[in-house]
Amino acid sequence: MSTEPTGHPTDHLVPGDEPLDAEDDRIWGLCLERESTGVPTEVWPLQRRRVDRVPRLEVSLEQDPTVVRYPMRLCALSIWPTVEVVSGNAPSLEDMIFLKAWIERDREALLDFWEKRILPRELVDRLVTI
Repeated sequence: MSTEPTGHPTDHLVPGDEPLDAEDDRIWGLCLERESTGVPTEVWPLQRRRVDRVPRLEVSLEQDPTVVRYPMRLCALSIWPTVEVVSGNAPSLEDMIFLKAWIERDREALLDFWEKRILPRELVDRLVTI
């Protein structure tokens, strides 16, 4: 029996088209806080949900962890083949430098998680803090 979600409102969208709205359930589960990554913001590694999606992760644009995370304060960054914004507002240049360095260092682990080859605990164990 498949555990893949079906009938999701964004299933028809192509890479880069996904709206970041309150109804979007892509952000769930594994939240990596700054202490575990070394980047100045929280990130959510994602797992593949559709064949045509670019491997990505979600990033909070808010550096204050006490601030409620609204969709307009999130963005999606591709993790392969290059690191770039695929939806949402861009992080600051300073944050993007840290995020790019971290993603490039941990790309293999992030891609294994994206492809569902490893579990969340294995991903956390493989990540290197910058």
